[in-house]
Amino acid sequence: MADLYDSNYTYNTPFTQYKIQKKMSALFDSHNSNGKIAILEIGAGTGEYTQHLAKLFSNASITAVDISPKVLAVAKKKCENFSNVQFKAMSAYDLPFKNGSFDIVCGFYILHHLDIPATVKEMHRILKQGGEGLFYEPNLLNPVVLAIKSIPYLKEKAGDSPDEWAINPLKFQSYLSKFKSLKWKTSEFVSLPSFIPLRFSIIFDELFTMLGSLPILNLFGGSVSLKFKKA
Repeated sequence: MADLYDSNYTYNTPFTQYKIQKKMSALFDSHNSNGKIAILEIGAGTGEYTQHLAKLFSNASITAVDISPKVLAVAKKKCENFSNVQFKAMSAYDLPFKNGSFDIVCGFYILHHLDIPATVKEMHRILKQGGEGLFYEPNLLNPVVLAIKSIPYLKEKAGDSPDEWAINPLKFQSYLSKFKSLKWKTSEFVSLPSFIPLRFSIIFDELFTMLGSLPILNLFGGSVSLKFKKA
């Protein structure tokens, strides 16, 4: 799975790269990219988002962790030219870092695989006062995501694990009793086939993003960004 992950999720296509860049800009829009901050990425996987983090925050110290040494081997090779990143194989529930070690803890489509209360508790411990959690997750309010997560046949075709679910942003605040100012926003309101030329895919994406800003419709993007701060 480590060797097939990138191709399975089309990370090598121009439109996916465009979407990743767009997500990174939106998620970290309030942060100075020149700041000398400490960032922890949990569930780094093959390092696709890690390499974008390393480019965006070239002066930051970035620690990327994942439970699987095999998938991290792919990530290390992908990020071998970045000196500001270190990879470690470990569990998100038991991080060997001191209290208040990081300015940002982030992740990309990882929380829905985890025990969220246990993960949030550990995040709170290792974040500095005023530190932030920044995540992208599949949005359970999206009908397509809900169908994939609920129907075993679709779940298998999508490559999901049997117990994989998604994040309901309307209920996520219930996990954050020690955090404040949860902000969330959905995106990716339509999946486009790969045969559409990149320039048209971007036009369609921008159009549907505009439509998705309308009341009610703004609940249903396929992905949801989550931003919360340590009180």
